Amino acid sequence: MFRFEYLWWLLGLIALLAVALGWRWLRRRGVTRFADPALLPWVQLPGAGRQGIVSPLLALWLGVALLVVALANPQWGTPKSGGQDTMAARVVVLLDLSRSMKVTDIPPDRLGAAKALVEALALELPPSTRIGLRVFDGQSHWVHGLTTDRAVLRHFLALARADTLPSRGSRVELALDQTAEALKDKPGTLVVLLTDGHAPYWEPQPPTPNLKAYGKTLRLVTVGMGTASGGPVPKVHGDGEVYFRNEQAISRLQKALLQRLTAQLGGKYFDFDPALAPRLAKMGETPSPTTASQRDWQWHSLRIWPLAGALFCLALAFWPIRWRRSA
Repeated sequence: MFRFEYLWWLLGLIALLAVALGWRWLRRRGVTRFADPALLPWVQLPGAGRQGIVSPLLALWLGVALLVVALANPQWGTPKSGGQDTMAARVVVLLDLSRSMKVTDIPPDRLGAAKALVEALALELPPSTRIGLRVFDGQSHWVHGLTTDRAVLRHFLALARADTLPSRGSRVELALDQTAEALKDKPGTLVVLLTDGHAPYWEPQPPTPNLKAYGKTLRLVTVGMGTASGGPVPKVHGDGEVYFRNEQAISRLQKALLQRLTAQLGGKYFDFDPALAPRLAKMGETPSPTTASQRDWQWHSLRIWPLAGALFCLALAFWPIRWRRSA
């Protein structure tokens, strides 16, 4: 693959051409002021305007043009070893640990079903695929980074508990935004969001600059954990259920909200299904259109060649007179 690293420098070629054409027009206009164009060939000496084997002016124009090309830094790219496969083989699980994930409308509960789905997904993916785990409530956090060690994933999944994070609120959009920031240098990563979308204090807001990464450099899949009828939110510590303002707290899957947010970010939404793991694994293996980006290529500068040509042309343009053929 060929490219110019600083493409805007090539605008200098347009400016150079405009100057050359303007200079030629002014020169012809000056000549025609002293002779009729029809008679000019009869009074012009043979070889007029040529001062040597190569016109110094032509050599000067060509040298400057090659300098502009050298400043644009032409480069030749070669694919990195395993570049595209490596870029595509990354999956980050974004797991909701809010209190509502303990609702039992999906047995054994939403969190337990989500963890089982993640384990099944890890088994379906090729061993070379790297998986990372992030959890969120009011804020999102790395549990472990990208790794091919499935034992690490199973260990930290077993330790994941609802309502253990210091913040509250289950802000889905904030978690996606923070994940996009954490993965800004890893295009092609598949983000698998598992949540019920239940956030009493969360109001949807327009996507932030980080969220715009989804659909461009990142891929998003949302799995809705829960049912439309929902269920009472249990207390995480101790028996009983949560009450808010003397009313029993009922958590329902916020499907419409999650579908709207996922579509807005160019992703795909699925309702929870225990048999969903193979489909998600296939999406994790499929290269994204953005994975064949400039990050997958090793670039080698070719600047030395136009620079050498420019020096040669400038040497011809300013070479001593004795090396030129007399007119």
